[in-house]
Amino acid sequence: MSHAEKILRAKRVCFDARADLPKLGFVSVNKPLLTALYQVAFKVAKSKKLHTIAKELVKPRALDMAATIHANGTRKKLELVPLSNNVVQKRIADLSLDIWNKLSHM
Repeated sequence: MSHAEKILRAKRVCFDARADLPKLGFVSVNKPLLTALYQVAFKVAKSKKLHTIAKELVKPRALDMAATIHANGTRKKLELVPLSNNVVQKRIADLSLDIWNKLSHM
C-alpha cells in the first residue's frame, strides 16, 4: 500500500468516526440506488433542464408516489438516493466523460 493510500485510509477512518461524510454530502450508495441516480441524471441532462429539478421536483414526486401506493420500504430506499445539484451535475459529467472515452477509442 502506498503512502498516499495510507493517508487516505486514515482520513476515511477519522471521517467515519466523526460521521462527517454524510454531512458533507458523501454517502455510500448501493448499486441499485447508484443506478437510479445515474438514470435520473441522464434524464435531467437529456431534458436540458437545470440540475436542481431532480432535487426539487423528481425526488419529492417519487416519494409521493411511494407513499400513495403504501410502499414504505420503497419510500425509505428512494429517500437514500442523493439528488442534490452537485451530485446530479457530477453524474452527468461522469456520463459525458464515459461517452467521450468510448467514442475516442473507436
